[in-house]
Amino acid sequence: MVNKNPIDDLIVFVDTETTGDGFDPMHGTLEFSLILTKLNRKTNILEYIGDFNRKIKPHPSWKYQNVYHYQSININKAFKYAADPTAEHEYTATSALKIWLGKYVNWRNPKQKIMIAGYKVNHDIRALQNMFERQGDSKFWAYFWSPRIEVSAEAAKVLFYSGDLAKLDNHKLGTMCSYFGIAVVKAKQHSAQYDAMLAWKLYEKAHSINIKNKR
Repeated sequence: MVNKNPIDDLIVFVDTETTGDGFDPMHGTLEFSLILTKLNRKTNILEYIGDFNRKIKPHPSWKYQNVYHYQSININKAFKYAADPTAEHEYTATSALKIWLGKYVNWRNPKQKIMIAGYKVNHDIRALQNMFERQGDSKFWAYFWSPRIEVSAEAAKVLFYSGDLAKLDNHKLGTMCSYFGIAVVKAKQHSAQYDAMLAWKLYEKAHSINIKNKR
């Protein structure tokens, strides 16, 4: 029966590399990563379950946001992935993602969903949802709970209460990780898989401090 066997202990840390901020549905997703974890409710630890990573060949209809960051990094990445034999067409990558998600939740069951988490995660949600919809699939939210975990907010609470929020040069993912003592390899940043992993590490560090201090 549809509502049996609820699933609410899965968290997936996501990151995307895109051609824009995602507000335009034709901003393409060049690369995405999902790292799936499961909450052990006895230890309160997130345990690794699996991950899904894809590079996507750019489509001629995609739009590129006229901002230096996207122009310099992701247009170059688009040219690179266009010739990369390991990059897939968006339809193929989206179809494979749905099969992977289906191993863990039944999209027809509204009580079986995955919590999305990430650093500035709304951008990543827009990118993945746009990807689904460009393939004619409106069931994105059938796989995920609509509430989401914003990792930057979890980390910001620690900085705010410690009086360190204004001391950092910026609040980018790498800078925040360094503050929490998480080693960052700059050459690996802006890789979806690496940034998703950093988001997971940052969340665990910040969340443990907030739990300890009952925030």
